[in-house]
Amino acid sequence: DFSQNSLYSLLETQYGHRINRARRTIEAVLSSPQEAKLLALKSGAPIFLVKTLAMYNDSIPAEYSIARYSGENNRFTVEVSR
Repeated sequence: DFSQNSLYSLLETQYGHRINRARRTIEAVLSSPQEAKLLALKSGAPIFLVKTLAMYNDSIPAEYSIARYSGENNRFTVEVSR
């Protein structure tokens, strides 16, 4: 249940895998017809494509995700520290 604890906390406390590195790429792209429908936008509307790769032991992948966000009313703040 990740409503109370984070994935990273679980990986560290239960499995001893401490996430110590992540790469997040944020790119502005035009939405496909399917993405536009799911995000309630017009086809071709700008969206953010966000790809994340988080690792432990500097090189072992622990999380890979691809997300798409509406280009309207979003703000991204990225702060990384360990």
